[in-house]
Amino acid sequence: MKNDNNIPSNDLKALMPDKFGRVGILWTWSLLLLFAIGVAAYIYQIRNGLGITAMRDYASWGIYISNFVFFVAISLVGSLVSAILHLAGVSWGRPLNRIAEIIAVSAIVFAGLIIIVDMGRPDRLWHLFAYGRLQSPIIWDVLVITTYLVLSLLLLYFPLLPDLAIIGKEKEGTFLGRLYTRMSLNWTGSEKQKMILKRAVKVIAISIIPMAFAIHTVTSWLFATTYRPGWDSTNFGPYFVSGAFLAGAAGVVIAMFFYRRYYQLEKYLTVSHFDKMGRLIVMLSLLYIYFNINEYLVPGFKMKATEEEHLVSLFTGEFSTIFWAVIGLGMILPTIVLLIPKGRQPVPLVIMSILIVVGAWFKRYLIVTPTLLHPFLPIEDAPESYSHYIPTIPEVMITVGSLAGALLIMTFFTRFLPIIPISEEEEPVVEVKSQHMGAMRIMTCLLILGMALPIQAQQKQKVKLNLNYYHEMGQTPYLTTRVRTRGERGYEPVEGVIVNLFLYDETKMGMLGNITSDVDGEGTFILPDKFQTALDTLSELNFIARILDDPNYKDKREELSITRATLDLKTSEIDSIRTIQIVLSGPDGEPAAEEQVYIYVKRMFGQMPIGDKYNITDDEGTITILLKDQIPGDTEGNLELCARVSDHDSYGTISITKKVNWGAVPSIEPIHLGRSLWGTRDKAPVWLLLVANVTIIGFWTVIGYLLFQLYMIRQST
Repeated sequence: MKNDNNIPSNDLKALMPDKFGRVGILWTWSLLLLFAIGVAAYIYQIRNGLGITAMRDYASWGIYISNFVFFVAISLVGSLVSAILHLAGVSWGRPLNRIAEIIAVSAIVFAGLIIIVDMGRPDRLWHLFAYGRLQSPIIWDVLVITTYLVLSLLLLYFPLLPDLAIIGKEKEGTFLGRLYTRMSLNWTGSEKQKMILKRAVKVIAISIIPMAFAIHTVTSWLFATTYRPGWDSTNFGPYFVSGAFLAGAAGVVIAMFFYRRYYQLEKYLTVSHFDKMGRLIVMLSLLYIYFNINEYLVPGFKMKATEEEHLVSLFTGEFSTIFWAVIGLGMILPTIVLLIPKGRQPVPLVIMSILIVVGAWFKRYLIVTPTLLHPFLPIEDAPESYSHYIPTIPEVMITVGSLAGALLIMTFFTRFLPIIPISEEEEPVVEVKSQHMGAMRIMTCLLILGMALPIQAQQKQKVKLNLNYYHEMGQTPYLTTRVRTRGERGYEPVEGVIVNLFLYDETKMGMLGNITSDVDGEGTFILPDKFQTALDTLSELNFIARILDDPNYKDKREELSITRATLDLKTSEIDSIRTIQIVLSGPDGEPAAEEQVYIYVKRMFGQMPIGDKYNITDDEGTITILLKDQIPGDTEGNLELCARVSDHDSYGTISITKKVNWGAVPSIEPIHLGRSLWGTRDKAPVWLLLVANVTIIGFWTVIGYLLFQLYMIRQST
């Protein structure tokens, strides 16, 4: 028996959204729990600041931004499947439309939210709109993400109208029935409504394609417009777009495989669909491999020093394992397998798609992190932890929570919306399993792809303890400690360990105090004034650092013997010849010969070495350097001259700084008088104002037109 919609009643009932059973409720609560853990971690981050993350001065972006780029990539699937295949008249893509649209909306919602998570002051989000510069790619990204989200929602909502009306009629007399009917805008299926719907969907499909290209191109410009090794590329736009289409297509395959298997939709999601999607993935994969070759071959051929460090870290260094796994398992292997017809069967295709999606997430991680750890200006005078990035537990919890949140949106869509568009299907639909069971299994498999919250058992571990001595001439000496333990990636910093410090001689030992290691496993202890007399009279200082009775780590002892030394920096100027003389002396004033001293001028972003590459003291413990050329100084012409003996076996680290008026006063000319991309917000170029405003106004005019079409559908009952 058929109903008014020409769909068999039993089949229609099977397609209708149903209440969750016990397994569905368990699945939903599991996602809610992971999401709640992420929210709790985010609240902790707001209270304590971004210092709880592993992001520092150099690696200022981490897995939050990697996750953002991944979400943006997955969201492009809506335009790829729904819009492009629709405009191309590809009828076989109709059963995939709803799946693609749900994935797109879920991903783009959390792409926007994860950016807020990455902000140190989310309460100032409104500043983007109040004080944002139109010249900034960040503003471009905000505009395109907002516009793309609205268009994606409309692309999902318009084709839903007939289905909502069908569900509302089936649940007539209930609260949900009235809600579905109201959401369907009183759809009756009249010819006028069908004509408006067809025209509106076509307009959305045409509009969303350039916006889909824009969102990922603009996202790529966030990187490409930043002068960094690995990002300084004009290839980034198409490189990002091709990778996004590949990841999105693979995501659709994963979803349709599990929907097909657990919903028994073999008549609608056929082997032919998988074969066609497999062919599409091969094409996209080959395109993405091509852009990867371009991205790495050109800088690899030139091998400029800074680019070399970045590429070496990817090819053979710290990130090589992830890099080659992504290239081999996430691109090359799927391409080879899917070129074989049997490889495009559902099971091998979904396995390859899982590899592609997992590889896509790690690919975004490789785009973000290695570049930040290899800036053009070398990392100097910074803790070693600044040279590495390992996400902290709160970061992982927030990232897992965001992925769970996206899956939660998909779960609710699955609970309340039909997976296969009912109104577009003419063939009878076979009996399917309960939707909540299918949704549970599908989302479980998707969750397994990238979410695993590490749980580490507490046990008494060995630690590595370092003790160092620093003395800036004219200031109080201080000690530094560093506590590390062996982890999965070598030695990792340990936070919260108490290190006791002692000063001893041949007859007695006195306690100086203690240090608690910070998040980088480091601590600084300034030697107390009460020990200053003893320090001044002793020619040799003997220090002990001890970790004792720690609940998590084994006892550890480290000794350090320091011979007192002095470093002097003298300057003179005769007949415009400026002379720098460094004198290094032992404890009794005897010259320290054949010792290396690093001599440099402090600059805003680093140090400028002067003298020879290796400055070695002579028999009198001196080094003499002549400065013939003027070095740019500050606004008053001052230079900060510095000399340092680093990590000496006997002296530790000693340094001296002296300010002299030898610098050339810089001549600063205003460069922001005219309109330019680097000007202030009120100095944006006219062409940028025209292009940006015409584009945004154009797209939002289309959105206004589409909202008016919804009103027309409601009035055409």
